[in-house]
Amino acid sequence: MGDNAGFFLLPNERADATPVASGSSVAYSISSRTEHPDVAAAFLDHMSSAEAARIQMDTGFMPVDTEADVATEGLTGDIADSFGPVAENDGIVPFPDFAAPGMIDRLTAGLQGIISSQTTPEEYLSSLQETWADHHG
Repeated sequence: MGDNAGFFLLPNERADATPVASGSSVAYSISSRTEHPDVAAAFLDHMSSAEAARIQMDTGFMPVDTEADVATEGLTGDIADSFGPVAENDGIVPFPDFAAPGMIDRLTAGLQGIISSQTTPEEYLSSLQETWADHHG
Protein backbone atom coordinates (compact mmCIF):
# COMPACT_ATOMS: atom_id res chain seq x y z
CA MET A 1 0.00 0.00 0.00
CA GLY A 2 2.98 2.29 0.42
CA ASP A 3 1.85 5.82 1.28
CA ASN A 4 -1.79 4.94 0.56
CA ALA A 5 -2.45 3.76 4.13
CA GLY A 6 -3.09 5.59 7.36
CA PHE A 7 -4.18 4.92 10.92
CA PHE A 8 -6.60 6.43 13.40
CA LEU A 9 -8.06 5.30 16.70
CA LEU A 10 -11.66 4.20 16.62
CA PRO A 11 -13.74 7.14 17.80
CA ASN A 12 -15.31 7.05 21.22
CA GLU A 13 -18.93 7.77 22.02
CA ARG A 14 -17.90 11.17 23.45
CA ALA A 15 -15.29 13.43 21.88
CA ASP A 16 -13.76 14.25 25.29
CA ALA A 17 -13.42 10.59 26.38
CA THR A 18 -10.00 9.15 27.14
CA PRO A 19 -8.63 7.42 24.04
CA VAL A 20 -8.11 3.67 24.46
CA ALA A 21 -6.10 1.06 22.59
CA SER A 22 -4.70 -2.39 23.21
CA GLY A 23 -1.25 -2.88 24.70
CA SER A 24 2.22 -1.75 23.80
CA SER A 25 5.05 -4.12 23.07
CA VAL A 26 4.72 -7.28 25.15
CA ALA A 27 3.68 -7.58 28.79
CA TYR A 28 6.22 -9.10 31.19
CA SER A 29 6.24 -9.59 34.94
CA ILE A 30 8.45 -11.17 37.56
CA SER A 31 7.17 -14.07 39.63
CA SER A 32 7.57 -13.65 43.37
CA ARG A 33 9.10 -17.16 43.32
CA THR A 34 11.78 -16.49 40.73
CA GLU A 35 15.24 -17.84 41.52
CA HIS A 36 16.86 -14.93 39.65
CA PRO A 37 15.07 -11.69 40.56
CA ASP A 38 18.08 -9.52 39.64
CA VAL A 39 18.26 -11.01 36.14
CA ALA A 40 14.52 -10.60 35.65
CA ALA A 41 14.67 -7.00 36.86
CA ALA A 42 17.59 -6.28 34.51
CA PHE A 43 15.53 -7.64 31.62
CA LEU A 44 12.57 -5.43 32.54
CA ASP A 45 14.91 -2.44 32.81
CA HIS A 46 16.25 -3.22 29.34
CA MET A 47 12.71 -3.47 27.92
CA SER A 48 12.12 0.14 28.95
CA SER A 49 15.43 1.40 27.53
CA ALA A 50 15.92 3.59 24.46
CA GLU A 51 17.63 0.66 22.69
CA ALA A 52 14.65 -1.61 23.31
CA ALA A 53 12.25 1.15 22.23
CA ARG A 54 13.95 1.33 18.84
CA ILE A 55 13.87 -2.48 18.46
CA GLN A 56 10.20 -2.56 19.48
CA MET A 57 9.34 0.16 16.96
CA ASP A 58 11.41 -1.44 14.18
CA THR A 59 9.58 -4.74 14.67
CA GLY A 60 6.09 -3.23 14.60
CA PHE A 61 5.35 -2.77 18.29
CA MET A 62 4.80 0.44 20.17
CA PRO A 63 7.60 1.05 22.69
CA VAL A 64 7.02 0.59 26.38
CA ASP A 65 8.75 3.95 26.93
CA THR A 66 6.42 6.54 25.38
CA GLU A 67 9.10 9.21 25.91
CA ALA A 68 11.64 7.38 23.72
CA ASP A 69 12.82 9.18 20.60
CA VAL A 70 11.65 6.75 17.94
CA ALA A 71 10.35 9.24 15.42
CA THR A 72 9.17 7.54 12.28
CA GLU A 73 7.00 8.38 9.31
CA GLY A 74 4.24 6.72 7.34
CA LEU A 75 1.80 4.26 8.79
CA THR A 76 4.00 3.37 11.78
CA GLY A 77 4.36 7.09 12.51
CA ASP A 78 0.56 7.50 12.43
CA ILE A 79 0.20 4.63 14.90
CA ALA A 80 2.89 6.08 17.18
CA ASP A 81 1.25 9.53 17.11
CA SER A 82 -2.06 7.99 18.19
CA PHE A 83 -0.51 5.67 20.77
CA GLY A 84 1.26 8.39 22.79
CA PRO A 85 -1.91 10.07 24.11
CA VAL A 86 -3.43 6.66 24.85
CA ALA A 87 -0.47 5.63 27.02
CA GLU A 88 -0.18 9.06 28.68
CA ASN A 89 -3.85 8.94 29.72
CA ASP A 90 -3.82 5.35 31.06
CA GLY A 91 -5.96 4.22 28.13
CA ILE A 92 -4.11 0.98 27.42
CA VAL A 93 -6.41 -2.00 27.75
CA PRO A 94 -5.27 -5.65 27.89
CA PHE A 95 -4.64 -7.59 24.71
CA PRO A 96 -7.97 -9.03 23.48
CA ASP A 97 -6.81 -12.66 23.59
CA PHE A 98 -6.35 -12.29 27.36
CA ALA A 99 -10.18 -12.46 27.51
CA ALA A 100 -10.35 -15.69 25.51
CA PRO A 101 -8.14 -17.40 22.92
CA GLY A 102 -9.25 -16.33 19.48
CA MET A 103 -10.90 -13.12 20.68
CA ILE A 104 -8.69 -10.96 18.44
CA ASP A 105 -9.84 -12.94 15.40
CA ARG A 106 -13.49 -12.48 16.38
CA LEU A 107 -12.94 -8.76 17.01
CA THR A 108 -11.25 -8.04 13.69
CA ALA A 109 -13.57 -10.16 11.55
CA GLY A 110 -16.57 -8.69 13.33
CA LEU A 111 -15.48 -5.10 12.73
CA GLN A 112 -14.91 -5.90 9.07
CA GLY A 113 -18.45 -7.30 9.00
CA ILE A 114 -19.84 -4.10 10.52
CA ILE A 115 -17.89 -1.89 8.11
CA SER A 116 -19.15 -3.91 5.15
CA SER A 117 -22.73 -3.94 6.55
CA GLN A 118 -22.75 -7.75 6.64
CA THR A 119 -22.98 -7.84 10.44
CA THR A 120 -25.15 -5.80 12.78
CA PRO A 121 -23.70 -4.34 15.98
CA GLU A 122 -25.94 -6.68 17.96
CA GLU A 123 -24.66 -9.75 16.07
CA TYR A 124 -21.10 -8.53 16.58
CA LEU A 125 -21.50 -8.08 20.34
CA SER A 126 -23.26 -11.44 20.60
CA SER A 127 -20.36 -13.14 18.79
CA LEU A 128 -17.88 -11.59 21.25
CA GLN A 129 -19.90 -12.82 24.23
CA GLU A 130 -20.14 -16.27 22.62
CA THR A 131 -16.35 -16.42 22.16
CA TRP A 132 -15.86 -15.51 25.83
CA ALA A 133 -18.50 -17.97 27.04
CA ASP A 134 -17.09 -20.82 24.91
CA HIS A 135 -13.76 -20.43 26.69
CA HIS A 136 -14.94 -19.68 30.22
CA GLY A 137 -17.99 -21.92 30.27
